[in-house]
Amino acid sequence: MNVGEYGNYIRVNLSEDLQSYLVFMILRSPTPYVKEVILSEQEGVTVGLSDIIIGDQTFLSGQYIEYRVKEGDIFLSGEWALRVKVESILKNERIYTDNMEFYVSP
Repeated sequence: MNVGEYGNYIRVNLSEDLQSYLVFMILRSPTPYVKEVILSEQEGVTVGLSDIIIGDQTFLSGQYIEYRVKEGDIFLSGEWALRVKVESILKNERIYTDNMEFYVSP
């Protein structure tokens, strides 16, 4: 991914049924201008509704989340990080992933 690029998807495979959960993606920009944004359904984070294959990994319907990068989201080169937060509709169960890093080229 390059600075200023948009329209691509960020997908995270959690390999468990997410259809009855609220899903969030926490996106953190690199230093020196660290900015952390919590993206929800209102910003376009969704549970994937069809099976897809990326490389040698299969993402099953209802078991991954995806976010289509919007213009202005990727504004800095360097090591970005993201986490996924999943909570039940009753807000009593939360699952967080570890930080996943990806590099953005200038």
